[in-house]
Amino acid sequence: MATSKSRKGRASWSEIIRTVQTPLGFFALVVLVVEAIVGGIAALSSGTDRTYLLLGMLVVMITLIFIVAILAFIRPESLHGQRPANVALIQTQAQRTVAAVSSAATNPATSSEWYSEWRLGKPEKLYMEFLTLHLEQNGVVSGQRCIESDSVTSYVVTGFSRGAFLWLEYHDPQRSGGGTLLLKEFTSGRLRGFVTSVDCDNGRLRCYLNAWVPISGRQQFDRNWQKLIGEVSETEGL
Repeated sequence: MATSKSRKGRASWSEIIRTVQTPLGFFALVVLVVEAIVGGIAALSSGTDRTYLLLGMLVVMITLIFIVAILAFIRPESLHGQRPANVALIQTQAQRTVAAVSSAATNPATSSEWYSEWRLGKPEKLYMEFLTLHLEQNGVVSGQRCIESDSVTSYVVTGFSRGAFLWLEYHDPQRSGGGTLLLKEFTSGRLRGFVTSVDCDNGRLRCYLNAWVPISGRQQFDRNWQKLIGEVSETEGL
């Protein structure tokens, strides 16, 4: 019989503990436990001892009521086990940062540097191109396109890679210059593709075919690789 009562007592305590899911529930449980303990001791005592026990229980209850009142005023959501919105936002941002770092660690970028030449204008003028590409394992491409002649113009490059193809756009972060590149790995050491851009002098849209070689093999570049596919004015065909 005693064993059965003990098991029932442990089961009831387990149920009570499982029901405590919030700070408010915890405070209520503390009040019940203190009341049971002090009440049991007070029942067995008398005189001044009983008075002290009752006063102690009253102080505990008043203290808990004061704490709950402060929390209800400052952070009411905490009484229900909820975090403030700004904390949730910080946690979300932290999770995104961890995910980004993890992605960067598992998807390291592969970098390559390419060289090409452009002979444009009348009289003909040489422009040397240095193309730096960073290819992620998920296909995202970033990099820089530098054109050197009398001066240096740098463009930001972004885009995607699928198989042997690169779909890229480049733009001047300070001005309106830019264009697109569609490149294909022609051989293991050369890219071949199209560049579309707008002529800054006359506003004509142009498309060129050319090739790119690794910077270490720039002496292998052949000027005959550059070919004009076509050009149109802004209003042609309208």
